[in-house]
Amino acid sequence: TILVERGLDFVFTVFFTAIAIATLRPHWLPVLAAALLVAGLGLAGAAFAPRQWFAFFKKWPTAYEKATKFRQGITCQSPKVIGVALALSAVAWLFEGFGNQLIFSGLGVNLPFFTVLGITCAGLLVGFATAVPGGIGSREATLVILYSAAGVPTSIVIVQALLYRIAMTAISMAAYAVAQKR
Repeated sequence: TILVERGLDFVFTVFFTAIAIATLRPHWLPVLAAALLVAGLGLAGAAFAPRQWFAFFKKWPTAYEKATKFRQGITCQSPKVIGVALALSAVAWLFEGFGNQLIFSGLGVNLPFFTVLGITCAGLLVGFATAVPGGIGSREATLVILYSAAGVPTSIVIVQALLYRIAMTAISMAAYAVAQKR
């Protein structure tokens, strides 16, 4: 189920990242549309394509295993459950963006909400893609690059990234503590 959850989160991180890039670089819109289409088709293919289509993944055992587990996890869910999971994922990412928007507002920086949300998602995508635990360092470097493109000073981005990392760690630890009491 973790792979299914991560797959559904991937949908919205890619979507919101594309929105941010489109707001920063509107002339990239055709490329972003193509990337979203490829990502969407890839996810749909992993979930619903015939099993034989996965044969080329066998060259990469880890990718093959994860694609197979994702497929097994998502196909055992009803469309209603998948729809609810997608909706909850979207809401969670919107709250992530809102939290970062609040941090930036507290630091005196006002950016459009979807720019903040998309750049947050882009940082998380880079963090997912690296082998570094929690994407630490790679996520922050991505944020510095993208927020600098949006006109935010590097020093403010670093403070924001640290505050965000501390807040997310605190929330995770609190949720873990609550779960352990049950």
